[in-house]
Amino acid sequence: MVSRNGREADIHVPCTEKDIRRVQNELDIPYETDTRVKILAVDSDIEQLSALEGQDSDLDYLNLLGRLMYGMDEHEYNQFRMGLYHETAFDLKTIINISQAVNRYSIITDDLYESGLDHEMDIRGCIPTSEVEVTDYSIVAKKLLDSGKCEDTPYGKLYVNDDIPIEEFFDGRHMPPYFDRQFQIACFLENGTDRDFLMLDAKQDISLKTSPKKT
Repeated sequence: MVSRNGREADIHVPCTEKDIRRVQNELDIPYETDTRVKILAVDSDIEQLSALEGQDSDLDYLNLLGRLMYGMDEHEYNQFRMGLYHETAFDLKTIINISQAVNRYSIITDDLYESGLDHEMDIRGCIPTSEVEVTDYSIVAKKLLDSGKCEDTPYGKLYVNDDIPIEEFFDGRHMPPYFDRQFQIACFLENGTDRDFLMLDAKQDISLKTSPKKT
């Protein structure tokens, strides 16, 4: 739930531009480019996101977070909420940047083989199939547990890969590039040193028109 001008509105993200326009109308915001609101309440199974309550934000940036979370698979989602717990993130900028650094957070479960394999994927990005077939990754997970660096969280046991930083994907002021839809045109809008990323939907006409062949 968000508010402005003494009014309140609900928004569910990710959403469409039409949904954002609806919220602007309900909040009596006359300009489409004016998307600033105050966050009143957050309904999510990730408790740490409630830290956004009471903060001023932007509908477009809230929608970006929703799009990023929607694009996660189950494992990435669990890494994300563990990351929020570990980093004690309180602002939207940090939360969004953590969402793009989930491989910083390795999850250790009772399945030590899968945990070790997932950890190697986190730090290396990919592993040759020939290596997977001959490697006991449970040994990797046991080393993580024996390191004394594992942290208990409400979502499970966490090992932080300190060599993987949280980079600035989102600077808190400008929309970053993020491709999650088909048939889009990407544009950068610049004003001096400022740069915003804009995605424009492009409809693709796949019908083919042909003329009769002349003989």
